[in-house]
Amino acid sequence: MRSQRSAIQILTLLGCFELLSEMEKPHYMKGGKTGVIPLIFAAPQMKALSEEKKADLRLKELQNGRLAMVGIMGFFAASLTPGSVPALSSLF
Repeated sequence: MRSQRSAIQILTLLGCFELLSEMEKPHYMKGGKTGVIPLIFAAPQMKALSEEKKADLRLKELQNGRLAMVGIMGFFAASLTPGSVPALSSLF
C-alpha cells in the first residue's frame, strides 16, 4: 500500500511539471521555445547564463537523453532476446 501511495505522489508531481510546461505562453507548438523550464523550477544558476550557453546546455541535455534511450533499448533487447547484447548476458 505504501509503494502505491509513493507512485501516486511521483506521478502527481510529474503531472504538475507537465501541466506547468504546457501552460507556457506562447506554446512550443505555436512558435514558443522548446525546453524552457518555468522560472519557478529553474536553477538559480541558469539566470546568470547567456542565451548561447543555455542553448548549448539544452543541446547537451537532449543528446544525453537520446543516449539514455539507446541504452535502455539495449536492456530491453537483452531481456527479450538472450545473447543479443553480449555485455549484459550475465544479467539476464
